[in-house]
Amino acid sequence: MRQLLTVLAVALPCSCLEADKQWSCIPLRNQDVYFTATVQVGTPPQQFDLVADTGSTTFLLQSCACQVLGSCPLSYGACFLGTDASSTFGLATEWTQLNGEPVTWSLVYGSGDIEAVAATDAVTVGNVTVQMNSSLLLMVSQTLGLDGPFQGILGLGMNIPQSKDDIYYDPPGFLTGAGIRRFSMCFNNVGDGNLQLNTEEQPNNMSVVGHYHWTLGMSGVYLEDSAGPELQISGCKAGGCSAILDSGTTFITGPQSSLIGIFASLCQRWKRCADLHSSVFAQLSVIRSGIHQEVVGASAVARPSDLTSRLADAFEQHVGDHRKWPGRRAKASQSAPELYEVFVILLQECNSWYSNETNLNDEMPSLSFHVRGANGEEDVLRLRPTSYIGETTFDVWSWSKRHLLGIIPIWWLEPEAAYLCTPFFGHTGDENSGSDWILGVPVFYEYQVHHDMGSDPPSMAFSRANCSACKQSENAADGGSMALAEGSTGHTGLRMLRRRPRVPPIGMLESLRHHA
Repeated sequence: MRQLLTVLAVALPCSCLEADKQWSCIPLRNQDVYFTATVQVGTPPQQFDLVADTGSTTFLLQSCACQVLGSCPLSYGACFLGTDASSTFGLATEWTQLNGEPVTWSLVYGSGDIEAVAATDAVTVGNVTVQMNSSLLLMVSQTLGLDGPFQGILGLGMNIPQSKDDIYYDPPGFLTGAGIRRFSMCFNNVGDGNLQLNTEEQPNNMSVVGHYHWTLGMSGVYLEDSAGPELQISGCKAGGCSAILDSGTTFITGPQSSLIGIFASLCQRWKRCADLHSSVFAQLSVIRSGIHQEVVGASAVARPSDLTSRLADAFEQHVGDHRKWPGRRAKASQSAPELYEVFVILLQECNSWYSNETNLNDEMPSLSFHVRGANGEEDVLRLRPTSYIGETTFDVWSWSKRHLLGIIPIWWLEPEAAYLCTPFFGHTGDENSGSDWILGVPVFYEYQVHHDMGSDPPSMAFSRANCSACKQSENAADGGSMALAEGSTGHTGLRMLRRRPRVPPIGMLESLRHHA
């Protein structure tokens, strides 16, 4: 994420307290669409839950002024009080305009914009405390439109080289101020994930390929299952693809044409989906022949038959009408919906076939992202179906019968929560994005992702050990510090999203293309 100053200024270095170089473990709380770390700011300390975001270097905090001015809703949660509340607080005097007013920082995200002012105060994450000199950004206005708590961002992005000719500038983040070279993160479906600071060097590091983000090269996306050998379903041009690892982006994003190919290949190798596609084709033949009868002999996994009939009827009715058949214009000669369309619709109808006994990891193929480092290092990131498929909720309106004054019957229209399944993918929304990808939250569910800013160039590594929760140390000599619990709360069932997904910052892929 990049910030644009409304006025030009000269960056000053961060003056920080001596950081504790000991290993530290911070629990990451599951907030559906991202994970948050608890941090303390000010003296005496005020506590906040901030988005752990490797796609940004910014340390952002919701100012109480934002709520007082009516720009931040109370649902965002705790806000920061500086003046008269923290003895170590001060506005950044070097970031002032000629009239003495503080410089406004504009932060541009996919979900909206933020305006902030720079300040100084003490920040503690785990057992590490730093004095963030003019590098604590206080949110005073926003247009994010988020539907839940949002107290700020703990930026864990790479150090960004500064240029006097570059109008984009990021103030030094927490990692820079604390002198932390290495850290790692992982997420859990049930229970906490973990953020570990000052971790050990990894033996299988891959050098990043960009200067602005945790970015690796990628040679393609592959499909793996027991039906046959690994199948490449999305390739890259001769120059290869680029993939940003971003813990703050809810989905995996990529070019729309590649996502269509992935969905089609998944349907073809997923028996439930392939059978539904075949049965819809057969039902369309029945409709077009004028014979009104149910298709018989369909596989049990393609039932219920009303799904086949509804899908066939809808396709037949709306062929050629892109306004009613979203996302595409069907050709009049087309005989049946495309595989990728059936894949998405089958997931949306999962309440008719998915149960606690359904194991998608057995039914569906895994996806493999073949990544590489700048020096030729290679690795394969495998995602199980329960990492790239999940459940979400939406409101449907239905009539319910009530009695006015307990006597007079009336019908009342009210919302009910409905469930559907969805692939955790999104297209970049940028026609110029080419072969750029963002590997978001799903990767952190499968791997402990290691980041090393001390190597030259910075590097990354991936380990598939269980994502253990942090626990209070039982060793009194540790002074109440955190340790890793044995085992993991596990990766079970489908993840449920009850909030709007967090999308990548505007310009993230643009900076990748111009500065990688």
